[in-house]
Amino acid sequence: MDRLSELMIGMGFLFAGAVLLFLGIYNQLYPKIIIEMLGAAIFIIGLGITSVLVVIWGTPQRPKNRGYSN
Repeated sequence: MDRLSELMIGMGFLFAGAVLLFLGIYNQLYPKIIIEMLGAAIFIIGLGITSVLVVIWGTPQRPKNRGYSN
């Protein structure tokens, strides 16, 4: 699995968690606290996946040799 699809999975978790949080807060669904907690958990999972991928993408794969010898 390449990094772009992993990033899309992370963004999907973020979106699904945000939608569940919105539904739990602004609608009168029956187990309101369960929906809010589930939305927060899914949002945190997506945030973790996305932030880990951003950190992996932000760090260089190998240090560049700028003309200095070892």
